[in-house]
Amino acid sequence: MNCDTCLKPLALLSMEQYAKKVTAVHTLLTHVHPDLDALLALYLLRKHGEEKFPGVKDAKLDFVSANELPGGAMPKDLEAEGILAVDTGGGRFDNHPNEATSNQEKWDTCASELVAKSLGVDKNAAYRFL
Repeated sequence: MNCDTCLKPLALLSMEQYAKKVTAVHTLLTHVHPDLDALLALYLLRKHGEEKFPGVKDAKLDFVSANELPGGAMPKDLEAEGILAVDTGGGRFDNHPNEATSNQEKWDTCASELVAKSLGVDKNAAYRFL
């Protein structure tokens, strides 16, 4: 085994190499009775997210009560298992406050905008009305 490869930080890997080290997304999780924001965020992930989140295009959808995650798990723990929380649970794609975090820095945005920025499609003319 080449030690240089095992010590190379993730930030220096190509997208292809990084994707191999990232757990494939097998489930997209959002709140029951999803609003337009949650639905658009899910659409953006499926349409543009495969490179950054391998597996997201074919991931199953699952629903939970707003701001609840299965078993009280943290969003980062779920992501490590291949579950990406959208518009719920206080994770990277949620702008709502909950018990774990106030998410105050994200109050002036929405889940679909957080997803669009993460995927680099926020400047895409097709989504100019986000």
